[in-house]
Amino acid sequence: MADHLEAAIAELETARRLMPGNAQVHFFLAQVYRRAGRQEDAQRETVQFEKLKAQQDPLGVPGLLQSADRLGSLISFRDAEPAPRNSTVATRARTRLFAAIL
Repeated sequence: MADHLEAAIAELETARRLMPGNAQVHFFLAQVYRRAGRQEDAQRETVQFEKLKAQQDPLGVPGLLQSADRLGSLISFRDAEPAPRNSTVATRARTRLFAAIL
């Protein structure tokens, strides 16, 4: 599991560098840092996520609907195959993150 966490962290850190304004990247990175025991890093990413989320979705309504969709995806994602090497950075990061969480 530690290998999955480190791989997810590496992919998400790359995604954060390439997409610094993407709230989801900061959210997922905070989750993986927390699972890896990196509490200070997790807190920093959570603050950044909340800042970006407030800017992008001040009422939180679309986020609520997306959360319900994601829950269904997470349940089915548990049995999914790893993403191929030529997939996007974000897709590979999500694959490794979900493998580490589930």
